[in-house]
Amino acid sequence: MNYGSNKFKRSTVKFVMGLLGKALEKVSTVDEEVRNEAGALPDGFIAVMTILPNGPSMRAKKEGDHFKYLGTSNLREDGDLVVMFKNLESAFMILTGQLSTHRAYAQHRVSVKGDIVKAMIFTRCLNVVQAYLFPGPLANLVLKRKLPMPLNRQLKRLQVFLTLPF
Repeated sequence: MNYGSNKFKRSTVKFVMGLLGKALEKVSTVDEEVRNEAGALPDGFIAVMTILPNGPSMRAKKEGDHFKYLGTSNLREDGDLVVMFKNLESAFMILTGQLSTHRAYAQHRVSVKGDIVKAMIFTRCLNVVQAYLFPGPLANLVLKRKLPMPLNRQLKRLQVFLTLPF
């Protein structure tokens, strides 16, 4: 195993998880589809994305009709829903858009601890967030369902990009 490559992948995954968490928070305040999905989750619901065996991980909490990003850490944490990437390589491939979420589930690269209905709701929210983050052609490869991007959503996408710290 190449330690330098592993360190790069770990840093990249932690950065992308942070970006995804911040984007989830912002998109959930501007996109009605995400707000509607989040409305089906109980208030205080905590979703965690983590990489086995020892992190990094990202946490988000449902507050009202949107999500609040709680940060990343290197500790494995529990929540109401825990999405676990089987290893760093799988997380890297999924979070950098090289492997779609639905293919990752089919290949057993991701497992879920918690209510499957809530996992599907959270996944749909993340799919909308990814549609905001990925440009059209890449989004078409990564997402199972193409998200319509009319002008009002394009403006919201611009708003999300301008408020995310790059």
